[in-house]
Amino acid sequence: MSSSTTRRSDAATRRAQLLDAADAVFTAHGVNAPLELVVQRAGVGRATLYRQFPDRHAIFLALMERAAQRTQDQAESLNDRPDA
Repeated sequence: MSSSTTRRSDAATRRAQLLDAADAVFTAHGVNAPLELVVQRAGVGRATLYRQFPDRHAIFLALMERAAQRTQDQAESLNDRPDA
């Protein structure tokens, strides 16, 4: 695996960690929770958060896109069922 592929893989992993952390923090503390809580929960540095998401709005948008994709994937997995 090349170093650029590794960097992309690491970035995707960090992005997923941040989204998981943001989801948990916002669920527990509300959407106005300090982003520092997201950083702490994800176990990454503040710069990593802002490299992935320039602001709170970008995090919310990514969370909504991820939820929509998961819903679509689930719907597609049920598509062939006779009761679909």
